[in-house]
Amino acid sequence: MLNMYTLSDKQIDFIFNDIGARGVKIEDLQLNLLDHVCCIIENELEENGNFEQFYRETISSFYKKNLKELEEETQLLLTFKNYYTMKKIMIISGITSIVLFLSGSFFKIMHWPGASPLLILGIITLSLFFLPLLFLLKSKEVNKGRDKLIIGAAVMVGILYSLSTLFAIMYWPGRTTLWILTTIVSMFVLVPLYFFRGIKNPETKINTIVTTILLVGGTGLLFTMINLKPSYAIENMTIQANKKLDQTMLFTTRQNANTYLVIKDSSGRSAQLQANSDTICRRIEHIKTLLVNAIEGRKDTCVNYANITPSMLSNYDIPSDILFNDGVPSPEISQLKTRLTDYNNFIKRSFHKDSFGMLIISSGNNHLSDGCLTWEKANFYRIPFGHLLRVLTQMQLDIRIVESTCQKSI
Repeated sequence: MLNMYTLSDKQIDFIFNDIGARGVKIEDLQLNLLDHVCCIIENELEENGNFEQFYRETISSFYKKNLKELEEETQLLLTFKNYYTMKKIMIISGITSIVLFLSGSFFKIMHWPGASPLLILGIITLSLFFLPLLFLLKSKEVNKGRDKLIIGAAVMVGILYSLSTLFAIMYWPGRTTLWILTTIVSMFVLVPLYFFRGIKNPETKINTIVTTILLVGGTGLLFTMINLKPSYAIENMTIQANKKLDQTMLFTTRQNANTYLVIKDSSGRSAQLQANSDTICRRIEHIKTLLVNAIEGRKDTCVNYANITPSMLSNYDIPSDILFNDGVPSPEISQLKTRLTDYNNFIKRSFHKDSFGMLIISSGNNHLSDGCLTWEKANFYRIPFGHLLRVLTQMQLDIRIVESTCQKSI
């Protein structure tokens, strides 16, 4: 059986002084390390073993780069007692945000229901949990105030970028302001702080220049996205086409109203025709106004084409959320279909006519359905607002044309 090694006072003083020389200044930590190292040496070193060699091997097992790491970690634990808990929450929130964001993006590409909630949850988790926790943890690992300021600016840019993306894909008001604010903070706060902090150190000079170029390039791309606008010519043509279609519908409405004034009908069919046509057209106008107000956050009582902007035309998320609940038609669409069905039946019953193929509401092979989708989804689900506006106004015009044709048979 081997005898235990016995440390001399001189060796103990050597270990204590070496621990201090290696950067450990906290007295309690010095004593704990001293006690721990002494126990290891006395228990594992042979009686005639090489003390200095065994000590160097033992002390090197306590760190990766230098012994001061233990003191830094101890200071973190003393000043930040929940360090490891917050670190786990940060990692979990980061993974969760990535999974939610990627799932939401895939759902959005496939036009599946649930894309918006997934994207919102993913970006909010990233912005309000992962990035703030990252700042708290990283700021504790640096001592200089400028380094903390750089970390704070980087996290702020990340939060602004995430929220700007969320506002952009959801077409929420203020999205352009957020994009501009993101580029300003990135270009005039983060980039200067990072560049002038790293360029002074010869060891980090090259990395600082390369990273700064990437930051400026990325910020430039963001700025380009802000200034990139869809073709105003095409969008203005779409707006004008919708406006002219609406004017045609209104003209037909006035013509029909004038015709009622000269119709002599004792059966009451003309009054019923007028009432039914006006009711369903008002219902469609209500849906159009509802969509405009939802997209722009207004409270208009009717559609004003002077307020229709090009950015509204490509929005299909908000109209789909208004007109459908997880892919199921909302009462607005269900009631519209019921009213169209009743109107068609009224025309057949009272005037022995049909709607001349203009008000088709059944699924199947027609010009509004591909034979696989229901009438509701073929016309209103995941359809850009500009096209939705045309479809709804065309329905109003078709009703007025059917009404005008029926007037002639009274």
